[in-house]
Amino acid sequence: MSEATRLFHGRGYEATSVNDLAASLDMSVGGLYRYIDTKSDLLVMVCEEIYGDLPARLAAIADQPAASTQRLVTLLDKYIRSCIASRPLILLMYREYRHLPDPARARFQEREEAIAALFQRVVDEGIAAGDFARGVDSWALAHDIVLIGHLPALKSWAFKAGGRKPADLVDQQIHLILESLAAGGRAPSAPGTVTSTPA
Repeated sequence: MSEATRLFHGRGYEATSVNDLAASLDMSVGGLYRYIDTKSDLLVMVCEEIYGDLPARLAAIADQPAASTQRLVTLLDKYIRSCIASRPLILLMYREYRHLPDPARARFQEREEAIAALFQRVVDEGIAAGDFARGVDSWALAHDIVLIGHLPALKSWAFKAGGRKPADLVDQQIHLILESLAAGGRAPSAPGTVTSTPA
């Protein structure tokens, strides 16, 4: 998949032929078609690598008996770092999404919705427990979080211009999200952090 990713990323999906793919893999076209039915199969496989088993790993974290703040912080850390590691794939998906067959689009959307639902659930549980502020739109926040994970791929130029590394996003975004969930004017403390009391 790495070779298909490289070619699609460098040339674009439409400009990359099956002959190009076969040549880059040192295979015959016929040999390549033993593994795929159409060129779009490769694009589908590349895009399905973006999340891999991440939804299942995030679900295991969400199901832990820990406090909602602890679970949310762990979920955010795991999700954002996973997206950082998948930056080339995420950028490719946004650029070539229109070329995905409808069933593949549906599967990708389902996986993203499953991830958003986990964040929404943990936030809702935190609101119910009094850990997070009431009135927070947990659906909107959950979908914002999904997009936050994609920022390093979509805005790499901004990180370079600001002298930041994608990994710098993790702790800062966790802090900002906890601030947005602050109950009683004070943000819930993330493990390993100190939250100041408002003046």
